[in-house]
Amino acid sequence: MLIGRYLPHIGGAQIQAHRLACALQARGVTVKVLTRQERRLSASDAIDGIPVQRFWLPPLPVAALNALAMGLGIYRTLRRCAGKFDVLHVHQALYPAFFGVLAARTVGLPTIVKVTSSGYRFDLQILAGQVGPIGHWAARTLVRDTTAFIAINESIAADLQKWGVPQSRIFNIPNGVVVPLPQETVRRDQLSLPANRPILLTVGSLRAPKNQAVLIAALQEVVKQGHNPLLLLLGDGDLRDSLQRQAAQLGLIPYVRFCGWVDNVQDYLATADIFILPSLVEGLSNALMEAMAQGLSC
Repeated sequence: MLIGRYLPHIGGAQIQAHRLACALQARGVTVKVLTRQERRLSASDAIDGIPVQRFWLPPLPVAALNALAMGLGIYRTLRRCAGKFDVLHVHQALYPAFFGVLAARTVGLPTIVKVTSSGYRFDLQILAGQVGPIGHWAARTLVRDTTAFIAINESIAADLQKWGVPQSRIFNIPNGVVVPLPQETVRRDQLSLPANRPILLTVGSLRAPKNQAVLIAALQEVVKQGHNPLLLLLGDGDLRDSLQRQAAQLGLIPYVRFCGWVDNVQDYLATADIFILPSLVEGLSNALMEAMAQGLSC
């Protein structure tokens, strides 16, 4: 299994990749995750029993050189694994997928590429726009050489066909979530939440595509109408400082709480009143499906 970034980095693609790896291993399938090396992480370890091999990327100043270094790292890793695996499963049709498919072809491995975004953030469109004309060639190579594509929604399947992928190579497999089992009721005071205020909840990395700035601006209008909600933002990212400044400038500090990443998301879903997904684009949102699985108003 190949993915550009893996746990402990948290995102929808990483969560789905890990769930799939654990489910396959539970069924007796041998799984190994290949991903890029990140600071403070070892070159190889295991997460929940899933072996993870990280390939090192030198800090090069030129995008094309970074892409080449990534390709060489993936190629060397796959060559060492030749004969040990039956298929290469790639999450996201981006540069790691391109190099993975090329390397897999040299060792005779069939490839499955899961596409995670549609519309203006469609994976192949993003890939085609990177590193000048090389990106477009990489996207076309993926279209030509990938054995099968997984589309997590109908829009992605349609985008793949527009790029020339025949329908026979596209498999529609939506993301899945674990439906929570009945458990003891979580009290708000256990999460340091007020008992008598409407709790609004959003979950996701604090990045521009997640669009939390619009949510905070909308919250100001709700407060102006005399309501007293508390908005919880579970997640972290590059825009945290900017979003905190926005909340302060709008006088919303008493109405917004930045919780960072938490391990007990299900507890917050169980105690919230409304879940909000302000994203500009999603493939098939894990956070939204988990909120729906809890029966939360969305």
